Amino acid sequence: MLHGCSGCGYFNKSQGNQCVFKDDAVNETAARMREADGIILASPTYFGGIAGTTKAFLDRVFFSSRAYFRYKVATAVSVVRRAGGVDVYRQLQNYLELSETIMPPSQYWMTVFGLSEGEVLQDKEGIQTVRKNARAMAWQLKVIDAGKQAVPAPQAEEKIQTNFIR
Repeated sequence: MLHGCSGCGYFNKSQGNQCVFKDDAVNETAARMREADGIILASPTYFGGIAGTTKAFLDRVFFSSRAYFRYKVATAVSVVRRAGGVDVYRQLQNYLELSETIMPPSQYWMTVFGLSEGEVLQDKEGIQTVRKNARAMAWQLKVIDAGKQAVPAPQAEEKIQTNFIR
């Protein structure tokens, strides 16, 4: 069973920024994502949104690890049978934007259409959109790698948090 995020903040005091729930793949996957040069998020469309287990998983990974994802190249793609794919794409992008990742461009929203296995391959425009995004992502990874020594990353600022409920 995959637990949703409880917002407990346990990762702040744990070794390796571990989530308090240790009986699933979240901590292992988060550690692998921290070490990766790039990140690709994907989700099917369920009732116009990301799948519930995907949301629970991403909430926990990004709550515990988003500081590690700063300036990583990252992208997202949604799969949809009929409608709601753009909403899913935006929901996935929210995790990436709030983690200060660098998102490669493409020609359209990263949504492909299909229901059965292999059906998305018939979505020629969707596949082209994903291919262009993948090429841009590969290029961005190379540019960043080539420039790391010459141009340092901007210094991180301490996050200011404003709560409007007093």
